[in-house]
Amino acid sequence: MRSKSACVRAASNCVSTFVCPKFRTVARCGRRPTIAALPTYSRSNRRLRKRSLLRWPWRQAWATHESASTDPQLFLDYLRARHLGDRPERASSIEMLRALIAKAPDYTRAHASLARILASNLHPAPIAADAFNAASQEAARAFELDPNLADTQTALAILACRTADWPRCMDSFRHALVLDPADSDARTTYAYWLAGLGYVDEASREVEIAWSSDPLGYNTNFARAHARHARAP
Repeated sequence: MRSKSACVRAASNCVSTFVCPKFRTVARCGRRPTIAALPTYSRSNRRLRKRSLLRWPWRQAWATHESASTDPQLFLDYLRARHLGDRPERASSIEMLRALIAKAPDYTRAHASLARILASNLHPAPIAADAFNAASQEAARAFELDPNLADTQTALAILACRTADWPRCMDSFRHALVLDPADSDARTTYAYWLAGLGYVDEASREVEIAWSSDPLGYNTNFARAHARHARAP
């Protein structure tokens, strides 16, 4: 049995789900400990308590999600696919992300990035209805898995912009950039929509921040040049 101080230390520094049986505290990576209604057993029945905890559906589901989120090979494959998303190899990126989802259905990053790419991310021109519907499904799945992932909020923002739901569009972009301030693609996309709505000064500021995060990126330099040209007298 762990002491109370040991449970508090493990909860405050957790990198995965941790259950302190004595104090019934559940901690998850990135979240403060919360009190969960775990079953109470007598001290003499520790084996039954441990067996019951392992059988809880939420514990099994979280273990599956956690293993997908921390698999280094999945992450490398995801990065390769995302790298191709805004290039001529866009179709290959979509194929790679769908293969990732088939391998790990609960991998949130793959769902969110696929939604971003299907929604055309940095290209505000209208898209086909089937692509929009597929992007909406992927974004909904990503939101179900992890609503506080930056990619998830960016995907939702792009889709909201395409339906002229401007409050949700702007709020989701801001939320995404709070979660990941260095996502230059998300910030550049946000700037495009701001400029399209007439907020040129705000768009220019966002482009400068994006450029400072990725000064060698094609999209950030193109957006910066475009913003400076738009503000030229």
